[in-house]
Parts: sequence; C-alpha cells; structure tokens
Amino acid sequence: MASNNTYLPIKKYENTTTEEDLDATLAEAYKTFKNVSILEFDDANPQETRNVFYTFKTTPEMLKDTSATITMRGIYVPNRSYKNHKVKNLEMEIVTSHDPNKMGSNGSFMNYRFVRFKRVNFKTRFQNNGEGPARMIRLETDIPDMFDKKTFKIEGMYPECPICPKDEIPTTSCLDTIIKQKQIFFTFKNIYLPGSEQKNVKEKDSTKGFVKYSMKFNKDFHKVNTRSRTAIIFDKNEPIITNYATTRFLPGISIGAKAGYNYYPNLDKSRSYFVGATISPYKSYRLYWQAELINSVHDFNSATTITNGFTTTANGVRQATRTTKTTSYSNFNNEVPLLLRYNINNFIGIGAGVQANINASEKQEQYSRIDYFESDKPDTPIIKTEENSISDSKSFTNLKTGLLFDLTLGFARIGPSLGARYVMNFKENFNYFQVYGIWKF
Repeated sequence: MASNNTYLPIKKYENTTTEEDLDATLAEAYKTFKNVSILEFDDANPQETRNVFYTFKTTPEMLKDTSATITMRGIYVPNRSYKNHKVKNLEMEIVTSHDPNKMGSNGSFMNYRFVRFKRVNFKTRFQNNGEGPARMIRLETDIPDMFDKKTFKIEGMYPECPICPKDEIPTTSCLDTIIKQKQIFFTFKNIYLPGSEQKNVKEKDSTKGFVKYSMKFNKDFHKVNTRSRTAIIFDKNEPIITNYATTRFLPGISIGAKAGYNYYPNLDKSRSYFVGATISPYKSYRLYWQAELINSVHDFNSATTITNGFTTTANGVRQATRTTKTTSYSNFNNEVPLLLRYNINNFIGIGAGVQANINASEKQEQYSRIDYFESDKPDTPIIKTEENSISDSKSFTNLKTGLLFDLTLGFARIGPSLGARYVMNFKENFNYFQVYGIWKF
C-alpha cells in the first residue's frame, strides 16, 4: 500500500570540509578505508600547483558491475605541525562505457557482519539530450525489500531546489518525494534543465542532473543480493530505463565450534566423544558449503569368538577345551566432513555430504582365554584356565569414507544450535549416529 506524500529536508552534500582535529581525521580514515597512503613534499610555493597521479586497479568483477562506486578521500595538511586541514571526498563509478542516464550504489561489496547500521548510498544520474529544456523530471526508483524506507534521506540533488510544500500546488522549483511500497518517486517540478541539443547551450554539464539518497537496512534482513533500477521520464516523453544498481555481500567467514557423542549401534561396548571446528560463509541465507575438522576418541570391542576343541594330556587323557578371543580397540580419529547445507529458515538447517575418517592412532589389545575341562565333554568342571593378552599400536591406518545426512535445530545461521547426523560408512559395521551442539561465530 502506498504511503502519503513524504516531504524531507534537503541535506546539502559537502565533499570538501575544513577540520581541526587531524588525529581524529586520520584515525577515521584508517578505520573507514581499505588502503591509506601518505605523500609529503617540501618547498611548495604559495598558489603553486602540483599534480599527483594514482592508479586504481579494478577487478574483472568490478568491470562487469556497471553500478559499482568507489570512494577516495584526500586529507590536505599545509604543514607537518598544523592540526588544521581540509578533507575532500571523491566518488568514482567503475564504468566500461558512458551512459548519462545511470543508477549506481556504493553497496556493491559489503561485509554482512558489519552493515547492520550502515547507510547505503544510491545515486541516479540523468541528462536531457533533447532540443529544448525539461520542465518536469520524474524518477521512479525501485526499493529492495531489505531496506528500511523509514530511514530514507536525501543526500543531494541537481538542479538544487527545496522540497515541495505539503498540500499545496507548487509555484516555484521544488522536488516532490513519494514513498510507496516498492518504489520511491522523485519529481522535479517547475524546473529548467536545458537540453544538450538546445541552441546556445555550450556547457554539457548544465544539461545533467542527479538525485542522491541513502537508507539503512531493515531490522531483520537476509544475506541476499539486490537489484534496482530507475525509470526516468522527461516531461511527457517515454521513460528511459537505467541499468541495475546492485548490492552484494562478501562471503565472509564463519568459524564454528562443535562437540558431541557418536553412537555405533553395531559395535560392542562402543564409546566415542568428539570435538571439532567448522568453517563456512558467514550467516548464509539459503545454500552454502561447510567444511569441518573433527577429532574423536573411540573405544570398542570386536565381536567375541568362542571355539571348542580337544587336547590330550601327557598321560594320554583326552580333554575338552574352550578358547575365547576378544580384541579391544582404543582409537584417536581425524574426520573431515564436507557438506552442502541449506537453511530452511532462521532455526532449521539440513545438509548432506561426504566424509573421510582415518585412525590417527590405533591401539589394539588382543585377549584370549583357554578353559580346560575335566573330561572330553565341555559340560564337565573346568580344571584349568590360561589367559593371554597382546598389545599393538599403529598410526594413520584404516581409512574409511562415507556419506552423511545432517539436521540442526536452533539458530541455523549464527549462534548456538543442536544437531543430529547419520554417517553411512562404506565399511561394514561402522555406520553411526552423531548428536552434537554447535556454536557459529
């Protein structure tokens, strides 16, 4: 549902300011910008001009993104001992070709972990390429759902004019703003913007204009990319549709800690505990990869074998014997699962993947007991028992691979949750269930 007309005060955009606290300005620059360089030179004369050239290298992804904007800030200090200085900001769009009617954003490469209260700037540029002046210019701009339209603020405009008065028919130049459910309409009324093909127009810049505005994100917004564009209407002409202005989030890294218990239903006296770490993209919205490194201890016994036999004593008496053999294992395992996970919502996540498991260290203890019976029948009294045990240790043996299926309940994207997993190893008897707690940071 569309809202009523919203009239907001103009904030005049100042790209050059005079400051007095140099230390604070430098600290803010180091915090805000990715790279900072300092250039000093001596013997500069009054009114002397010196040219400094910097080369900014763009990535192929930035060239493909026709709405990417980067910001450069210059801090000019007249003397090393001075605190007074000037600060100038310059916004530059990454373009492969020139289009006078264009929409851009500085939200092309954002860190999702730190953008909760970030104000994202958008700018729509236009140019009157007609043979006469434009009296009315209307910009119908898409607003992605993840932005809070209540935080909308105009940062600058050209032609400069006041906001149109509410509930009055404007008689002078003004800018009318109407906020709707999925769009914001900017209308320059009663203006004079000359055309580039108009007679006696020599300055092409005088035929150009722009609207720059900013917004914050909604309280609960997901890590998804957005696209928005603007329909530009000069007087009663057909709309000119701009390119898409995009907002994108860097993948980021989320480290998780997990611990739990493994249950092997087919092994005798099995006890297995583990701790591990996970790595995945930070607070992914739907589909994402997750890798893990798990260290577990696993104690269990192999199946007990009982063999009945006979032996003959020195005096020729035939005796029945029963031999019982058991092998116990004490292993330290390294597990490396790789999953493709999907967050159904904020609280439920599922996943499936593959896993490799190797015994980093393995200790075997073979125990045997031989019972000797009074006669050649095993139901007679036992007259003697012999016991024996043999120990053996190995390292990095018994590689097992398999499939896994996973479910988490709790805070699926970030924070604590509980999980259950079934691992289907390709080796017999080593399928197991895993229950765990995990906390993603």
